[in-house]
Amino acid sequence: MLWASERRAHDVGFERRNRDEWSLATTLDDAELTVTTEQTPVDAPWQTDAR
Repeated sequence: MLWASERRAHDVGFERRNRDEWSLATTLDDAELTVTTEQTPVDAPWQTDAR
């Protein structure tokens, strides 16, 4: 499932779910879909300063 918050999403096949929410059902083997993974390091909560 792909989600978007721009009205232009309708132009490429997304369906409106809520006022500013659009969705499109798809599968991972879709030839036009490129999937990338990005990992962002996040500090453990117990290692951050509580101020």
